[in-house]
Amino acid sequence: MTALLSHHPSGSPGTWSPVGDTVRMPWSSEGVLPDTVVRPALAVLFRMAVGPAADYYVPRFLRREGNPGTAPGWVWPAFFFPTGWAFYRKRWLAGAGFLLLHFFGLAAFLAVEPVIGRSDPAWWLTLAAAVLWVPGALAATMAVPVLHAAVRRSVRNAEAVGDRPDRVAAMLAGQNPTSVVNALLLGFAAVALWLAVALPQLEARYDDRVVRGRVAATLVAVAPLQMAVDDSRRRHVDLPAPADAAALVPTSPGATWLESVTLGLGNGRLRLVFADALAPLAGKTLLLAPAVDDEQQLQWVCVPVDIPRRLLPRECRVR
Repeated sequence: MTALLSHHPSGSPGTWSPVGDTVRMPWSSEGVLPDTVVRPALAVLFRMAVGPAADYYVPRFLRREGNPGTAPGWVWPAFFFPTGWAFYRKRWLAGAGFLLLHFFGLAAFLAVEPVIGRSDPAWWLTLAAAVLWVPGALAATMAVPVLHAAVRRSVRNAEAVGDRPDRVAAMLAGQNPTSVVNALLLGFAAVALWLAVALPQLEARYDDRVVRGRVAATLVAVAPLQMAVDDSRRRHVDLPAPADAAALVPTSPGATWLESVTLGLGNGRLRLVFADALAPLAGKTLLLAPAVDDEQQLQWVCVPVDIPRRLLPRECRVR
């Protein structure tokens, strides 16, 4: 057995620490651990209670013991698979809460989706940020505090029951704090539940988005007609007669979604009737009405005769 002797002046007695005294943890060589006062056995008990990855978690737990305001840190598994991480660590409430974060992200995305615009990359990036990146980041920053609270509670409960340190250690060692089966079964069940709720709504929103893009293409197709109406107003001449209106028939690709375009000679209104090729709007009508603003500039107002507002592009909804 090796005896550990403290250094003290020759002839003077050494200073003995009483049982249960605290130990001041020194600064590590990298300056990672702060100057923290902890019980000598606390780090060992934390390691037993936390199980796998104790080398990562325990130093962070000790920092939080001395300073609860310490930055929570970051846990990559919780970022990539929040519910799976929580169920792996047998944190049931945290797993349910992390799942709710994904549902909140879905609700936020559905709220802003109509104003994203026609850019496909922007649509997909916004979806990923709302339902994956933001919930994952919140879970990754909450993981250490959640696990620390659970481990501390487990240690205190064991110490309240065990009358000797060896029994406390044995109780913690036998708790089995992780479960791969829970992570796989409950984690994938949570993903399946989210997909069952989210996919029908996302599919419907994407279909609406496709329709809005095609309606926007028809607006581009009839833009020359709108310019002709504005030009006739500026020059104070009559609009082209029906016999001459064939020269103004839209020819751009967006015209393929139109069945007919009618120009009102008296008021300059354009009546767009959509073709069967655009199934959700087949036979439905969109009216473009010219109006003069306070500065005597011609502005066009979209009047959806029988078209739901959600299927109108943003440039039409703000007119």
